[in-house]
Amino acid sequence: MTRGHECHRRPWLFLLVAVLVALVATACGSDADNESTTTAAAGGEETTTATGGGETGDCGDVTINENSWVGSSANVYVAKHILENTYGCTVEVTKIAEIPAFQAMADGKVDVVLEDWQHTAEYAKYIEEQAKVQDAGSLGVTGHIGWFVPTYVVDENPELATWEGLKEKADLFKTSESGDKGQLLDGDPSYVTNDEALVKNLGLDLKVIYAGGEASQITSVQQAYKKKEPILFYWYTPQWLNAELDLTEVTLPAYEEGCDADLKAVKCAYPDYDLRKLMSTEFAESGSPAVDFVKAFEWGNDEQNDVAVAIAGEGMKPEDAAAAWVEENADKVEAWTGGA
Repeated sequence: MTRGHECHRRPWLFLLVAVLVALVATACGSDADNESTTTAAAGGEETTTATGGGETGDCGDVTINENSWVGSSANVYVAKHILENTYGCTVEVTKIAEIPAFQAMADGKVDVVLEDWQHTAEYAKYIEEQAKVQDAGSLGVTGHIGWFVPTYVVDENPELATWEGLKEKADLFKTSESGDKGQLLDGDPSYVTNDEALVKNLGLDLKVIYAGGEASQITSVQQAYKKKEPILFYWYTPQWLNAELDLTEVTLPAYEEGCDADLKAVKCAYPDYDLRKLMSTEFAESGSPAVDFVKAFEWGNDEQNDVAVAIAGEGMKPEDAAAAWVEENADKVEAWTGGA
């Protein structure tokens, strides 16, 4: 009797076991498939990786260096927003000074620099000799460097509109830091600057004082401007502050091709700079779709300034300013991404 009941129950038991085995096999097969897809993606053979029922891009990690001026922040956070939201990248932002950033790219610690003012010695070393860094094309922004004063200084001293006037009135710009010489306020020593050589070669009684970065320099300029005090400073465009202050550029001897070839002997104005994008060779050869985006990313002075003003002039967070600009400029973004 007992064995008869066991015989009747076994078909149901066998069926239950079979169902459970099938379910386990299906689950294991799903895990294996996911593992295979992930491995393929890591090997660069797949364009997407299926995880958790969705798809993420194969962009991977991208490290972009942010320089110490707001225009650079505008570049970085617009690119970061697009790379994260369109390509699925994980973007890290570093803040390394301009010159050390070249070694960081060579060492694989930084993938991208979006705004370089053509540091020729570093180009020769890292791009041409070592081939550890690559030029990724023009940013589309034209940079200009010069010496500036508030316009009220020139209104009161018209001769200071040109460098010759500084020979007579350099003492107008004396500060506690410059001693018995007039002060020429520069930003960071790593910026593209010929100022110490220019002061010496033009015979000017000035001393170059470094503020330490754009933010510190802006604070000094704003404080002097508010008090209507004389100040002479190294400055550049594009720059968001230029729309808020009335400034006059001091005319230096005209730039001619090759006049700045020997930086120790330079006696001429700065040229205009076609600002360049750079990337590490390791990143450039990674196969990441972010490489093509970096090459395509190109905008103008006014577009960069729109974001820079929102950040520095209006107090928006860089992430928010970038997101707002991207939303308002869908056609431009489409041109960069090619419909990605």
